[in-house]
Amino acid sequence: MNIKVKTMKINIKKLLFSSFEEKNISTKRENKAISEIIATILLLSISLSLLCVVYFLVFNNATSPSTTTHLSSAQLIASADEQNVFLQNNGGVPLTLDTKLIITIGGQDFYVSVKDYIIDSNGDGLWSIGEQIKFDPLSIDSLYGLEVTIKVINPDTNSMIMAGLVQEGARGDKPYVQTLNPYDVWPHSATMKSYYNFIKAGYLPGKFWFQWKRSDDPLWTYTPLMNITAPLFGYQQLTIYNLTSNKNYLYEAWIQYTSGNSTLNQSGGIKLFTTQIDAMGIWHFDESSGLKLFDSSGQFPPNDGVLVPNEIRGPQRLNEELNHSTKSLSFD
Repeated sequence: MNIKVKTMKINIKKLLFSSFEEKNISTKRENKAISEIIATILLLSISLSLLCVVYFLVFNNATSPSTTTHLSSAQLIASADEQNVFLQNNGGVPLTLDTKLIITIGGQDFYVSVKDYIIDSNGDGLWSIGEQIKFDPLSIDSLYGLEVTIKVINPDTNSMIMAGLVQEGARGDKPYVQTLNPYDVWPHSATMKSYYNFIKAGYLPGKFWFQWKRSDDPLWTYTPLMNITAPLFGYQQLTIYNLTSNKNYLYEAWIQYTSGNSTLNQSGGIKLFTTQIDAMGIWHFDESSGLKLFDSSGQFPPNDGVLVPNEIRGPQRLNEELNHSTKSLSFD
């Protein structure tokens, strides 16, 4: 009797386990089937959404081509000098005068419209090919050394047509300096020039100096340090002499300022110039009076000359009284 009961218990256990296993397998199959159905529905929904988007784009372009497409086909060229930012339509299609510009100079944004600054040379009421925008930020003393960027905005869609960097430079929150192109470059001398801006009085007093060298010389020559106490911004220039004719020279402007407990040096970048071919002297004969002609070749000391009489040919002078043919140059 005990053996039969035990056998029955074992059979019942097997039966229960077998029933549970079959139910579990059935449930898994049902879940898998449901998952496949849901996945199919999702794929159909995504495909239908994409089809609607594509249809909308095609329909929209077919009925009313977007203004952005036309505007983006324009070729714009930007540049900047000391006082102005220029933007010229150099090709493509004319743009509407309602086109918006965001001109950022040294971190400061200027929001302008084309119609307020365009030079409409043909008077057609559009920003046509070859026409230029000239923007003068009156609140900024000089654009030298400042970063300049431009964004062009389509007014109809309020979307950006283009964005570009016009000029590398400082953001205007810290002192900066810009090495400028030299002038009066002669065989044996040249004048270096620079623009600096210390931004605010808290960065003063500061220091300024130039360094220069011949391009094939490994060592720099440093000018004496100049203390800057006021004004905050301005120009510095210095003429260097005893240069070698027909040679390449490099020069760089520097400033020094204090920020907190730190002393910082800032470079204005390096400029290159080539001295002129050597000559005994250069005389322009443009003195308004007197008999002395000044040598402008840049050599030191200058080779000035003096007008003497009794010569067949003579120079043409600004002073009419000296415009005769009985004077010529004489040197010691």
